[in-house]
Amino acid sequence: RAAGPPGAPSSLAPQPPPRPPPAEVPPATVQAVVKELRGLTSSRLEAESLPELAVTLPDESNVLRWRVEMSVPAGCALRDEVEAHAAAFHVRPTVELEVSFGADFPSSPPFVRVVAPRF
Repeated sequence: RAAGPPGAPSSLAPQPPPRPPPAEVPPATVQAVVKELRGLTSSRLEAESLPELAVTLPDESNVLRWRVEMSVPAGCALRDEVEAHAAAFHVRPTVELEVSFGADFPSSPPFVRVVAPRF
């Protein structure tokens, strides 16, 4: 599959192979990640002032890897850049992230990678 222009939707960009969950993930780690996901979802329902946010699991069998798409709050300098980039490349004006939790979460933070846009 050919890659699209910089910042193109991730469906056009080459995707890395899915990372399997660590072989031995403590149940406490899975519980902590699920708690974070539930907390994030419930707080989104209560706060209208937060930017739009969507969290999906690319692999339903691996709760340690999330795909996050979010809008940038109004009044933020990054929003202007994201909107200009979206208009130039005909993509959605959002920031897409991949979040990977390690087996030692919550003792160590998750790894966060910006998937799009790519300035």
